[in-house]
Amino acid sequence: MAYSRYLDEFERELSNAINELITRTKQLSAWSKVLVGLDLHQGFELVHETIAPLATTALN
Repeated sequence: MAYSRYLDEFERELSNAINELITRTKQLSAWSKVLVGLDLHQGFELVHETIAPLATTALN
């Protein structure tokens, strides 16, 4: 019985992590269209803001 509870919790956490990864990937795709019109410095700032959360999500 205890394992069933742990599996249910793990399933929810895994589902949430996958959803977050999908959301962050879509955001990155949307920001890539904005990146084209920015100068180099602005582009680096944007990449840092969009890549850091995606990388953190992917590594977790």
